[in-house]
Amino acid sequence: MTRGPADSLDTVDTIDSAPVGDPTSPAATVDSAPVDDPTPAPAPVLDGVDAAAAAAVDNAALMEPELVKEAAAHLRKMRALSLALGQDVPQAVLDFLDTHPLRRLRRDPELPAVKFVEDLFPETQHFKKLFTALGARELESITCVNRQFKAECYDARLLTRRACKALIAPMGGGCAPRPSAAEARKWYRVCADMHGTREALCMLGGMANEGGASATLTELISSLGEAAVDLDESERCLRAAIAADDSHPASYAILAPAGHALDVAKVDLALTLANKEWRDREPGADRLSPDVLVETNMLLDEVLGHDAVPGDVPFRDPHREAATLKAQMIHKGEAPGTPSDVLALIGAIPLDKLDANCNYLLGEVYKKLDEETPNDEHARRAFDHITRALRAGHPGTPFDLGELLETGRGTEAHLPRAYYMYVMAAFHAEDPRAVARLAEDVAAGPPYPPELLGAMEEFPELFLSSDGTHDGALDLEEAFGRLGIEAHLSSDDDSDDSDDGDDSDSDEDSDDGDASMDAILAEAVQRLRS
Repeated sequence: MTRGPADSLDTVDTIDSAPVGDPTSPAATVDSAPVDDPTPAPAPVLDGVDAAAAAAVDNAALMEPELVKEAAAHLRKMRALSLALGQDVPQAVLDFLDTHPLRRLRRDPELPAVKFVEDLFPETQHFKKLFTALGARELESITCVNRQFKAECYDARLLTRRACKALIAPMGGGCAPRPSAAEARKWYRVCADMHGTREALCMLGGMANEGGASATLTELISSLGEAAVDLDESERCLRAAIAADDSHPASYAILAPAGHALDVAKVDLALTLANKEWRDREPGADRLSPDVLVETNMLLDEVLGHDAVPGDVPFRDPHREAATLKAQMIHKGEAPGTPSDVLALIGAIPLDKLDANCNYLLGEVYKKLDEETPNDEHARRAFDHITRALRAGHPGTPFDLGELLETGRGTEAHLPRAYYMYVMAAFHAEDPRAVARLAEDVAAGPPYPPELLGAMEEFPELFLSSDGTHDGALDLEEAFGRLGIEAHLSSDDDSDDSDDGDDSDSDEDSDDGDASMDAILAEAVQRLRS
């Protein structure tokens, strides 16, 4: 149990100073002497420190905390060595160590469990220093907000970008973020409530009206469903966005600059007011009330009355959206103007920025002009624009395209495709114009036009049985009912007419089929079904 010179302690020099093999060594005597050896036991290790310990105990209140901690650490070592040698520890040392116990860090049992990643974010001071070390682009990618430090961390910029990231997050596998319209709406609400920024209010107003005038936003929030539509909430948010100040530039993410966001709010408010009017209209009313008409025209004219304010992000185009809405109102007779005014409004939009609504509106205007005064150029343009709108999935295009195919205006006449369009419009788009057109043929039959029967066979869903299966038999009465047409036919007439229609359909398709048009029709059907 002896210790070598290299391991000697200053306080026990008298123990370890003699050689290990020296029989006169006190340590050797302790280890080797018999129990009844009269050789006196060694002096206690802590002898001589009682006074120091007592002084430390007596003067602890006057000593510096660091000196008290140092004295306690030294005495703990002495106590451990004394116990190892089987010696008694002076009571003064024990009292001192009891008074100054070794403190260990323990977890507070009352601490709340960590439930969100945000709760692990750095504390406030580190958070601020982190921001100063990041560039503008790097800061935009931060989406975590620490709820423990709302006053410092629930900044308008962070909240807006958090909402934006949730709305347009790229789809990915594993741990990649997924878009969530509900999550985005939650953070936009937090930002609007705390800071009242224009972008947050604009986005909330558009979300409450099925995306507003933006087809892109409509697609992004489609997961919210019809339950999220609240036109009153949309009007409140959009009016607040218009009344709000320009907000700090850092509070914008996808609607910057401030003038761009203001135009977005005005266009969406005009659409919301029109939708509210149609929702609350009196039975038989087919136009907007004068008050709503005046306000919607004023909002749209304010946007169109100045040069377009381009956005920093190509997300919205309020100038184009205002021109489209204004042209639609003129075309429907809800606003003063002529077809030439409609063409001027839409014609000012670059060709590559024409969306489905613009193309359909142009097609409608050219089609109407051709009906009033036949003009081959107008008919050709009508067919071209309506076909573009069909490819983009506009629900009103199948019927208009069917009329052009039936009359041969702007394209070659093709009855099988014309009836295919009518059936598509009646079945998938539920267009009342198509239902009325098909009802004329049904009322005049049987026999029914073979082109009609052939077109109906292209839609197997029309002939599904009650259990959702298709047994091959064509029940025209049931099919006409699913198209919204009242018809009462006998089973014999159904089978005979369906057979004739099948032969005619195959002949027409084989003789006059056009691969490019077939591809357009197939794509349009898929879009309308979705």
